Amino acid sequence: MLNNQQGYSLGLSCALDGLSKREKDAQRQNKLLELGLLTNRNSTFFEEATQTLARNLGLPICLVGLMVEDEISIVSAVGIYRLGVGNPNVVSRRISRNDAYCTLVVDSAMPLVVTDALAEPFFAEGELYQRYGIRSYLGTPLLTRDGVCLGALAVLDFSPHDFTESDVALMNMTARWCMGEIEHQAFLGANQGQPDRNFNKVGLNPIAVGGNSAFSANGNNLNKPQTSGRSAHSPEAVKLQLVPHYLILTQRDLTAVIGMASVLRDGVFGKLNDKQKQYLEIIHQSGQRVNQAIEEIIELEQIKPVRQGLQIVNVNLALLGEYWQDKMAAVLGQQRLALKLSLESGLKYWPLDKVKVRQGIYYLLLSLLDEGVTDGTLHIHTSADQDYLHLTVWVDSPQGQGLPHVLLQDLLTEGEANQAEVNIQLTLEYLALKLQGHNQESQGHHCRQILALTLSFYFIKSHQGQIALQGNAQRGYRYWVQWPRMSPQANINHSQPNLSPLINQSA
Repeated sequence: MLNNQQGYSLGLSCALDGLSKREKDAQRQNKLLELGLLTNRNSTFFEEATQTLARNLGLPICLVGLMVEDEISIVSAVGIYRLGVGNPNVVSRRISRNDAYCTLVVDSAMPLVVTDALAEPFFAEGELYQRYGIRSYLGTPLLTRDGVCLGALAVLDFSPHDFTESDVALMNMTARWCMGEIEHQAFLGANQGQPDRNFNKVGLNPIAVGGNSAFSANGNNLNKPQTSGRSAHSPEAVKLQLVPHYLILTQRDLTAVIGMASVLRDGVFGKLNDKQKQYLEIIHQSGQRVNQAIEEIIELEQIKPVRQGLQIVNVNLALLGEYWQDKMAAVLGQQRLALKLSLESGLKYWPLDKVKVRQGIYYLLLSLLDEGVTDGTLHIHTSADQDYLHLTVWVDSPQGQGLPHVLLQDLLTEGEANQAEVNIQLTLEYLALKLQGHNQESQGHHCRQILALTLSFYFIKSHQGQIALQGNAQRGYRYWVQWPRMSPQANINHSQPNLSPLINQSA
């Protein structure tokens, strides 16, 4: 979120995902239809959210606006009559997208905070102040699990208002809860009475299935259809397909626990003593860690053979860094680590499959975070030549520059560690060897590190990239990642490594 000292803060973004405005609107329209929101079938959760927020934040207006074509459709609102009972926009519950603050939230997919519209000409000259006298606004995006922004959950006031971080956190939590409930209800509705047709839509996680995955024996074609004898309706397959369902249920309740703990911790319902604050902080942090673990499991479940083609678009590299920083905020905070992205002068965009690059570097960063590494900086330096994009990843810590020592014990033999210079090209076979001999009960943490590195390797290799471990004991070690330049807008099928033998060896 970008901050402005003149009375507002705004998250800005631009269309770097290769979709035009028309395509984004069509994508949003399809998602609204899929979730039953164009017919208000699942909008009762919005009504509960607006009533709860209006009561807890003590603001006169709270509403949910969905972007439907060129208008913001207000599907739930508390206090909207304050804008004028006979006002056409109030009667129709529709506002032009050019006149609504919600449009800024939808376009940026980030929260918007306006503490005083009069402090900034852009807002002072806008419809909400000029016609209705709205002076302050806090809106947060309504995002689906796959990142489509449908609209905004917002509170408005006729007076200036200094919104706190707790206010923003409560809004974000409520928005996530709403969308989680709505997507869950849509999932149940889609599967009710038609199990045969929809079961296969869920798909199976090739990693979890192990030897029966869709990876070919020689790792050369992930896109071939499954030829395993295991039926999609076998007990094993059914159990696997039920896992995401129960995870979503767990995450829904966990979101409520985290949000309510945050509200109580901040003294919204009364002053707390130090011990109560301490316990609520533990509940809040533990809930966030569990929630992050659930997100990881859900994302892993979504790695499916049918989705392995490359979708190449021009990606803003600085925004990639922000994604990793946000994604790892909880982990970095626990270990008192900072994340720093540096770009070679003049380098801003590169044609990439954004999802695969995000995931590949994310799991690489996770593999670096040993519990003993604290109070340091995790570096990602990005450079490029005519044909390749290069990322160098390393850790600076008070103990010295380089990767965590425990990781070196897992990745380097004694002979390799004593070399004047190490440059090891990582392969699936190399990583499989590092897993051999590990006892998962006594050395589960080391095993998890290598598995995270292996998943990073999977995403990097799927993008036709390479990853190497470079450096020496004196200067430190770092990972070096390289991707070739590809044409934007390409949808590329490609060869993939075979992970199933590696996973079987770790079992």
